[in-house]
Amino acid sequence: MRIPLLIWFSTEALPSLKLLVWQSVDSRFKSAVVKDGPSAHFSATFTYEELSFATNNFRSESLIGRGGFGAVFKGKLESTGQVVAVKQLDPSGIQGDKEFLVEVLMLSLLHHPNLVNLIGFCAEGDHRLLVYEYMPLGSLEDRLF
Repeated sequence: MRIPLLIWFSTEALPSLKLLVWQSVDSRFKSAVVKDGPSAHFSATFTYEELSFATNNFRSESLIGRGGFGAVFKGKLESTGQVVAVKQLDPSGIQGDKEFLVEVLMLSLLHHPNLVNLIGFCAEGDHRLLVYEYMPLGSLEDRLF
């Protein structure tokens, strides 16, 4: 029997949001752990400075895409050397802090071989950024059209 997405979201996802545990280092988010039953999912948190450095200050040379919610930049994390895609959400967008954290939670819980994984996020000041695995062969749109 299939459960409609809305029912699943209200019975499974929202209660999980209450279990989001934040650790703060130097008054900034440094790590987030989502406890989901017996397992735990980790989403790293980054400072704006870390992601700015990784993307060469969000310069146009690092820009790999732009959409309705913001721009996506290619970057390299200094701490691990991992190449990532950093989605910088439009600060004039309608999404607030609560909606952003729900999105981070949902993306942290979502794992599928055909989807890129969320590595982490930044929620510092007015900055809202999502850090994903980088896919070197381009976007799905590039492959379809």
